[in-house]
Amino acid sequence: MSRMLIKKRGKDLTDKEHKRVINLFVLNPSLEKAWELKEEFRDLLQIDNISEAKATLKQWYIWVSNTKLKSFYRAKGIIQRWQSQILNHFKTKISNGLLKV
Repeated sequence: MSRMLIKKRGKDLTDKEHKRVINLFVLNPSLEKAWELKEEFRDLLQIDNISEAKATLKQWYIWVSNTKLKSFYRAKGIIQRWQSQILNHFKTKISNGLLKV
């Protein structure tokens, strides 16, 4: 159940779920940082302007570099390798990724 809460968007959490997430963060501060990075990346994908998206992605790279979360270092490397393709999303709003409903 906790895993589902962490995957859920912050804005979609109920008050009760939000309190549970806060309690998880108290127990594991690294989890809080990972959740924040996940939320920031999700927000990035909602940006309409490619220049703003590039700047936000650059900032996200800096935030990841300042953490000690190895899984995010790996994700950052993958995202950097695919950056031009990812940024094409902001031009076309088309993705070849799977759609989750």
